[in-house]
Amino acid sequence: MQEIVDGISDLFSSGIVSFLKNMVMPHLKECSISEKNEIDYLFDTLANPFFNFKTEYQRFQFFEGVFEAAFKYTEASTNQNQILSSFLNGTTWKSIKYKFSNKIVFPIFLYYDDVEIGNPLGSHSGIHKMGCVYYTIPAFPPEYLSTLDNIFAAFLFHSSDLGNSKFNNKTMFASLISDLIDLQENGITITVNSNIIQVYFVLGLVLGDNLGLNSILGFVSSFSANYCCRICCSHKTSAQKMLLECTESLKNEENYKLDVLQENVSETGVNELCVFNAIPNYHLIINSVCDFMHDVTEGVARYDMTVIITQLINDKYFTLIVGELVPIETPVWQLYIALRKIVDICCAKTIQSECSHLLDQIVAEHNRLYLLLSRSNLKPKFHMLTHYGRVLIKNGPLILTSCIRFEAKHKISKAFAN
Repeated sequence: MQEIVDGISDLFSSGIVSFLKNMVMPHLKECSISEKNEIDYLFDTLANPFFNFKTEYQRFQFFEGVFEAAFKYTEASTNQNQILSSFLNGTTWKSIKYKFSNKIVFPIFLYYDDVEIGNPLGSHSGIHKMGCVYYTIPAFPPEYLSTLDNIFAAFLFHSSDLGNSKFNNKTMFASLISDLIDLQENGITITVNSNIIQVYFVLGLVLGDNLGLNSILGFVSSFSANYCCRICCSHKTSAQKMLLECTESLKNEENYKLDVLQENVSETGVNELCVFNAIPNYHLIINSVCDFMHDVTEGVARYDMTVIITQLINDKYFTLIVGELVPIETPVWQLYIALRKIVDICCAKTIQSECSHLLDQIVAEHNRLYLLLSRSNLKPKFHMLTHYGRVLIKNGPLILTSCIRFEAKHKISKAFAN
């Protein structure tokens, strides 16, 4: 931050603003004295834009109350056991926070995705694709986290540069990982109400869609592979019929280590050791996550509605879909109701921890009905649903770890590029 302040200050104080002022002011003869003074003041302000932000102390004075709000919300949420309203309520954060009992520590979310900067519909779509890594600090109430101003760009690179032929994950993300380790081990020093406070930041989750996460976390990038799940070791033939999560096949730190040593992606689904595991208190198996947006709204819901509408048309019920005239015991209507219940639970910003068991049962019934009606296997996104109950307990409300707001941040990058 200090480098940015110094660099822009040097640029504006180099004489360019004074030159513009000398060129413009003589042409303001018809303006009143008050108008001339106002324009003159604007030039003076532009010449020294960071007058009140030159030091770290001044910057935190401007954002007075931010630290107090984050600290109070973090402490209150961490001590909440019955109601899940943020990542801070989940078991993942509580286990991390326990290791920093005598320190002030806030979590960090990373988000990774590729975005087409140029015209995505043009003949050259794909050649200007950028890899974007954003971060946010989920130490505030959800209504503040949803604003794009609280999502920050951490790392940008050309997508074609990431890969074994150019830069592998370890090389590409080395500087980012170094910064995250420094924030956790050394933290930052701030001054609040004349008190010097050391604040530490810990990587809580790495968010993204399934393809993005599998690629940067070291898993297989093909979802037709034998083992494509990040959370369990189920073979695809089992996953295609799975109704409930199989606890015996869950990944853990021990079997993950063995998979890495085996170096056989077709038998393990693991391409390489996750580079982010180098960050203390982060392990991709412990800090696992699912994305409601891509799994449900852009995946399961779309597949479900294809089956539901087709079945309703065949049964002559389609014109009655809005109303109460479709028999409630009809399997296709039961599938629709199950989908609605899954969406309701996933979108809840405040939810009881016991709802994780309810979600597991609804997912099991949902997957059973889909197998019955579609007469086809479950796709990978249906399998991910079987882990949602576990992830709800670990990370809090599923909607708050969704990619929805992060993808909205792409709009800013595209606006600058175009």
